[in-house]
Amino acid sequence: MRKLIDDGGKKDLERVFFADDLANGKNIVFCATGISDSALLRGVKSKGTSAITHSLLMRAKSKTVRFIRATHNLQSKTIRLRSDRSEHLI
Repeated sequence: MRKLIDDGGKKDLERVFFADDLANGKNIVFCATGISDSALLRGVKSKGTSAITHSLLMRAKSKTVRFIRATHNLQSKTIRLRSDRSEHLI
């Protein structure tokens, strides 16, 4: 926090941000994927070598709301580790 204050950001520490401060415009896209079950989205479910996710995608311009159910093959998914900067199978 000291660096933020030293860099001139002290006024933002107590500022209340509104939606237009965070995302302003007509071409806004919002996406969320459930991690654990909630009232809005189901969480990630694993089944053998696959995982099922549920996401919500909203686009302001077209006022489109999409609910997406995706199946992921975990045998082909990788993750890039910062420790060695290379891809590893999950």
